[in-house]
Amino acid sequence: MKRRFFVCSIAALISAVSPLHAHSPWGQYQVYRQKHLLILSSRDDESSYPFSKELVACLDNVLPIAKARPARAINIERAFNLLRTDQFQFAVFDHENIEKMRNATGEFSDRKPVDLRTLLQFQNMRMVVRRDFPDDLVATVTHNLIKCRNDLSIPLNLNPEILDDPNLHQGAKKAINDFFSHG
Repeated sequence: MKRRFFVCSIAALISAVSPLHAHSPWGQYQVYRQKHLLILSSRDDESSYPFSKELVACLDNVLPIAKARPARAINIERAFNLLRTDQFQFAVFDHENIEKMRNATGEFSDRKPVDLRTLLQFQNMRMVVRRDFPDDLVATVTHNLIKCRNDLSIPLNLNPEILDDPNLHQGAKKAINDFFSHG
């Protein structure tokens, strides 16, 4: 009888504890990334994080369904790897860092480039997205960021010449064209 009680107790304990170890927190983080529009920045691209928080506030105001959140990598190299491995889609960085990622130059010269497309230009800052991100979603994000351009600390470069940028995402191009068409 005692032996049966012991075996049943061990079986109950194992079944109660195993769900706690069965799931890694990474699975939940992947779900979090899918449910929120995360804008990646980096500690060593000093103005990117504060500006990403402004972009998030803008999107939370005009497009709350996006559930926008800022995300900050420890350094630009880590940000590059997160974008390259498709762990993040949107980012905001200094134009120089974006170009190094796109062309695999500087500290990224020994790696494959990341195909980043521009959504919007803010003086020397660029908001970018991975090329394969759907056009309609990029158009929605771009359109809504244009709406609150006057609330941002860094002015939006919004002129017709931007449409000639070969790195402009097609969804962003559509939203910018709509802006110029409808004023």
